Amino acid sequence: MVSALYRVAVCEDEAILCANLCAQCESILDKLKVEHRITSFSSAEKLENALLAGEEFSLLCLDILMGGKSGMKLAQELRQRDEKTSILFITSSTEFLKDGYSVRPIQYLYKPVDRAELAQSLETNLCLHHRPDRVTLRLGSKTSVLPLDTLLY
Repeated sequence: MVSALYRVAVCEDEAILCANLCAQCESILDKLKVEHRITSFSSAEKLENALLAGEEFSLLCLDILMGGKSGMKLAQELRQRDEKTSILFITSSTEFLKDGYSVRPIQYLYKPVDRAELAQSLETNLCLHHRPDRVTLRLGSKTSVLPLDTLLY
């Protein structure tokens, strides 16, 4: 179980698709027993305002083609100031694949989003980028906190 809160931003301008994607993320993360918070945004501008106001996310699920600013443009601007936040593109178009690699997304998923592919993307992202850096061991009344990188298993 990941100890830190895993924050997911879902940015999709189609309300039904946004709600469905949020529900799928919620279900998958509940099943994985990951403490999380999912926030939906109906436009790249609204997500951008939240980021500029100091909101932090572990993962951005971005629709590429939206009215106003595209998810691709937001990702490109984000990468200029933030290398850490993971990006998962959700799209119905293949035309941005080449350009998208410059922002190092964890995955491209095509609409309609396949639950198994979404689960695999979330699990991979959690393993690669959001693992705890320490483990707490309790034996009786004794508690030890050890750096995870010192443990052999």
